Amino acid sequence: MTQKDIEKDFINTGCQILEKDNELLLFIRYPFCAGSRDFLLVKTKEELNCLLEKSSTGDSIAIIHNFVEITKGIVDDMLIQNIILEFEKINDYDSSYNWLIINEQELSKFNRHNLIWVSDKEDLIESLEELRATEIRIIVEPDGVDEKSTTHIYKDGYVGTY
Repeated sequence: MTQKDIEKDFINTGCQILEKDNELLLFIRYPFCAGSRDFLLVKTKEELNCLLEKSSTGDSIAIIHNFVEITKGIVDDMLIQNIILEFEKINDYDSSYNWLIINEQELSKFNRHNLIWVSDKEDLIESLEELRATEIRIIVEPDGVDEKSTTHIYKDGYVGTY
């Protein structure tokens, strides 16, 4: 199977999810970058194609088939209070819990600055304060290597579950 065939299969999987959910969450790992990784939310087949064209040899790109949404809305005092309470409640029993804050207004610019990782209360509060009056969505950080809920492509010619 050629790299083009592999990418075509990967794009077809992505397009099926896009048709169903109108968005696609990708988990990207960069080789030789000290464990550097990213999440990217795309809304169109063109954005997915663009990402594949710009990715480097060795990049690992995983389609996340589903993810858990905590909340969404415009950041104001009430939303911040509710989110902090939810975060504290969850972290009481799972301190390794990470959330991703998605800046919905940055999505249209198709950049990697639309997601913020938060793993502690201070980061959460600081991030929400910086995003005040912005439309956001918060999701649980998905497991990018869970073979049951991901499809991977490697720019060196491999696709499948990880």
